[in-house]
Amino acid sequence: PQCLSFGLWFGIVWCWRSISCFRLLASLPYMSIIDGLLFDGSANINHYAICNTQKDVRVKVINVTGYGILLTGSRIIVNFKYGNTASEPALKIGNYGEEHLIHYSGEYIEEFTSDTLLELVYDGTYWNVVGEMNDARIDRMYEKFNSLVRPTLLYASTLTASALNTWVYASIPSLKDWKEVRMWLEVGDADCRYNTLTREHIQICVSGYANANYNGLVRASCDFTNTRIGLMVRSITGWGFSNIRITRVEGVVKV
Repeated sequence: PQCLSFGLWFGIVWCWRSISCFRLLASLPYMSIIDGLLFDGSANINHYAICNTQKDVRVKVINVTGYGILLTGSRIIVNFKYGNTASEPALKIGNYGEEHLIHYSGEYIEEFTSDTLLELVYDGTYWNVVGEMNDARIDRMYEKFNSLVRPTLLYASTLTASALNTWVYASIPSLKDWKEVRMWLEVGDADCRYNTLTREHIQICVSGYANANYNGLVRASCDFTNTRIGLMVRSITGWGFSNIRITRVEGVVKV
């Protein structure tokens, strides 16, 4: 009888625990949606996807295992393998629904390089880039900061002196918009290079020495206030005045 009682008690406990576990497992199939992905407890969810759509195709298509429904707040992380060159690019997840445009800081993003990794959150209308987007930010601000990437030509002529210790000038009206420029100055064939001038450092002195028979000493200036460049030859040996000249000025940093 005691063995029977113990066996009966053990069986009841085992059944109760089994039923409890079964109920726990049975509760998971009631699907939850986490950031747009279906979750039933049977597998991990993954927000990462690789987009293999070519860069010139506007609608970028990705496939995400377990993607269920597009809700406000849905989140996805996408590696755009080939980047983008199309205007107003959009993202579409598999065969689900329509594509939705990708925004960054309230604007359509345009070009970005291959293997760009973006975290996107859906706001009910658009996919929005989360945080900083370095390549797109540079592209968007390119015009404003163009000079940091490619100097802007301000002057392309020839400024030479005709007498010693006498300043000669050339007007460049656009100098008022710049706070740093670079000037191509040639002192014979001994010193030919770009020299940087700023609003804090408006004059330079350059000595060009090839040998005792060919040398020269010059000063060059950039007057940002009066929008002109200047050149003065202090001394010259061997070369003519035409061999000492300013031939190019480029804007580097805008005001």
